[in-house]
This record gives sequence, C-alpha cells and structure tokens, in this order.
Amino acid sequence: MSRHVFVLGAGASREAGGPLMSDFLDRAESLRDLGGQFEKASFDLVFRAIAQLRIAHSKAVLDIDNVESVLGAFEMARLFGSLGSLSSAEVAALPAAMDHVMSRTVESSLRYAVTNHRLGAPASYRQLTSLIQRLIQAKQSIAIFTFNYDLATDLAIHDAGFRPRYWLNEESPGNVDLLKLHGSLAWTKRNDSDVVVPLALSRHLDAAQTGFEPSKEQPLFITDRLHSLNVPVTGRPVIVPPTWSKPRYYEALATVWQQAARCLSDVENIYVLGYSLPDTDQFFRMLYALGTVSDTRLKRFWVFDPDPAVGKRFASLLGQAARARFAFDSITFDHGLFKVFAMLEDAGLLSRAG
Repeated sequence: MSRHVFVLGAGASREAGGPLMSDFLDRAESLRDLGGQFEKASFDLVFRAIAQLRIAHSKAVLDIDNVESVLGAFEMARLFGSLGSLSSAEVAALPAAMDHVMSRTVESSLRYAVTNHRLGAPASYRQLTSLIQRLIQAKQSIAIFTFNYDLATDLAIHDAGFRPRYWLNEESPGNVDLLKLHGSLAWTKRNDSDVVVPLALSRHLDAAQTGFEPSKEQPLFITDRLHSLNVPVTGRPVIVPPTWSKPRYYEALATVWQQAARCLSDVENIYVLGYSLPDTDQFFRMLYALGTVSDTRLKRFWVFDPDPAVGKRFASLLGQAARARFAFDSITFDHGLFKVFAMLEDAGLLSRAG
C-alpha cells in the first residue's frame, strides 16, 4: 500500500470561479449591494473599515488590496479596540461582519455542476473524483487536506460514491479523510459550547429541497441552512481567516489538525495543488515539520501552481531528504491532477479503468 496526501488551496477552486486572496476584496465589493439588511450592514462595515485603512496607508506600507493583509489589520484593531473613526462597538463587530463577507463572497463565486437536478462538484474537480475512486479501488490510502471553505472537494468525494470524514471528533463518520484545516461553510458551532457540527450535505443536494436548474452551473448558499440542524447552533460558519493570529480559532479544530499530523507521519506521496504557502501561514509550515517526524521514506513531494514563486517557497520548506523527492510544475489545478493521474497509472498504483 502506498500512502497519498493531497493538499489543496485557493488555486484549486479558481477554475470553478473561486476567488484568490489577491482579488477577494474586488469580488466582495461587487456583492456589496446584494442581499438583505444584515448582509448589507456587514459589507458596509467591512468596507468602511477598509476605508480607514486607506488613511493609514498614506503614512505606512499596508497592502489594502490583499485580504490577508486587511484581515491582519482587523485582528490588530480588535486587540487595540479602535480603528480610525469606527466606534468601539463597530470594531468589536468586525470579525463577525468579515466572516459574513468572506462566506458570501465564496458562496456567490463558486459554480457547482448540476446533473438531473442534483448538485455535484465543479467540472474542474471531476479528475479528482476519478482519482479518489481509482485509488480506493486499488486499496491505496488517501487523505485530502484543504484550506478552502467551499464544498468542491466535499462534493467530489460524494460524486465518487464515498463520504468525507472530517475528524471533527474521534468518532467522525465517513470513509475518505477530508481535513478542512481552515474550516468550512457547512460547519457551525453549538451555541452552548465550542463543539463544531457539520451539515449532512447529502440532505441538501437534491431538487426537492433546492430547486436546482438542470444542466446549469450555479452557486450553493449552504450557510442559509446552518440553522436546520437539530441541535442549538450559532448559525455562523466555522472559518479560520488567513492571518497570523490563528490560535484562538484552532482550538475547535484541534482534532482535524491532529489527524492531519497523523496522516503526515506515514505519508509517502504528497501532491500540492493550488496552495501557495503564503508567508503568513506559519501553521502549515509547523504542521509539515512536526507531522513528518517519522521513519517513513518520502517518495514524492510534487507541487503544482501557475506561479513559479510558489515552487521556491516550497523548496525552502523542505529538508535535504525531501528536497531530493521534490518536483515543481508551473501548471493549473486540473493539469496538475492529470499529471498525477498519469504518473500513478504508469507506476501501477491505480486500478484499471472500468
């Protein structure tokens, strides 16, 4: 048996319409006038806060066009209790408003495939669905890590005929490990504890409940359904913002990260697709460094991303033994999957098609 870990970032969902960190705020601003009163109030607060950052930008270097930089500034403002002309109550409300803006922007951007009135993974994820099927048929061990809040990978697993295992607790159901390291739009917390509760997606994908149009790609506003759980919940999605200040967010996802470390402890093949390893993400660097402490021999560490700088960042992450197994290709998510597929077939690690 060969053990495989796939690591997916924002670039994996790009071809399905998903935003990148660099254009996230442009997407969000285009949605500003949509939705109900609470939604508009959240968008207005976030962009008034960004306007205050523009004033700071005249005196200091601050990338106010990149959502990671903006979120980092908002975190600091929350600690200080002030941000320009915003009231202390508005500053305190910024995290919830930003969660809402981020979730709505992702939901409005992603386009999922619709077949026979049933929602499935985006077309660009079909290769991943096929890979999952073939690897499991060949009795290969696989796990998928994703930093994305969207449901593209979840639905790719459903399309393959399996159920994601999220590891939100030790008894987590499912049969394909899907470790959503930054949370999910389909997860919320109990309102009497920090316990994370996932929606059962299979109940929310058919036409009887959704009215999906046949043969049309469309978004899924899953956060509107978070209150449908049969337990008392907050109704807010569990999403970890891509900033330096993450420890307070990760406590509720501790079992997810623990399982990720266990997967890395005996991994033989790592494939990174569309994840850029930003400088702000020290958590993944530590996860990789500490999780891979084992006697297992790494066979492949392949990274696929259109940006050549990503290859250099990953090369600097790796130790001498892993560097000898490292390869980078400046290609997109779907082309990277195709290349992994071909390699696995050539190596005899996949079951025969059909």
